[in-house]
Amino acid sequence: MQCFHSDTYNQGDSKSQYHSCWTGYNENNKINFMSRKEFFEKLLKERGESQDEAAKAIGISQAGLFKFMNGNGKSRFIYEIASHFGLTPQECLDGRRNERDVDTPSHTEKHEFDKKYRLIPRYDVSVSTGPGHENGTHVEISNSYAFRIDWLKKNGWDPEHLCVVEASGNSMEPRIAHGDVLLINMSDKIIQSGEVYALAFPSDGVRAKRLFWMADGRLRISSDNPDKSRYPDEFYSQEEASHLTIIGKIVHRAGAI
Repeated sequence: MQCFHSDTYNQGDSKSQYHSCWTGYNENNKINFMSRKEFFEKLLKERGESQDEAAKAIGISQAGLFKFMNGNGKSRFIYEIASHFGLTPQECLDGRRNERDVDTPSHTEKHEFDKKYRLIPRYDVSVSTGPGHENGTHVEISNSYAFRIDWLKKNGWDPEHLCVVEASGNSMEPRIAHGDVLLINMSDKIIQSGEVYALAFPSDGVRAKRLFWMADGRLRISSDNPDKSRYPDEFYSQEEASHLTIIGKIVHRAGAI
């Protein structure tokens, strides 16, 4: 998946980036290391600590730590795990200690990261750019994306009100393509004519559409795709529009060039 911006960092891609490390096999030098599970079990034994005790100290569930130890966990809490065990994030992913200055604190990378970036949650939900996409009533955070703090400030966006979702369908092409990643400002719900918003419909889930106020007061919900035979405009009276659930304004997108 493409990054949002030249100054963003996708923390959810660690699995593909470090897959060979997770299996304990380094393709470059053909050396077998102990698995990540074995590495952390050894650390816990040395510390006289159980998985449950470690998880509580880190601030994650025991199941979450177990999944990470077995090479299936997300990297959202990688810095917290690294800090707890006195490791660098890379050492956690590799499942082994690397040669480094023992006086270098393992939290240094996290400190530097936190000074520049802010993690934005990615919700495990698809935003339809087609006829509609039912997502159900339960939405979970699947991972996080990191954005430069200065970039967010420049655009006037409060990180506490931002979320990341994935587009599904092609009704908003060429502006938004299937699989694009969308950044939503959930504090911006007042409809500005001509802008793109994420809306929740009771019948067909969450949709991304361009909204226009008409001269007669009606709201036009439009797709950017010029094929209006497939993606016709929809019109709502002021009364009907007042009952629409606006999740937020789509303020940024990223996808393939």
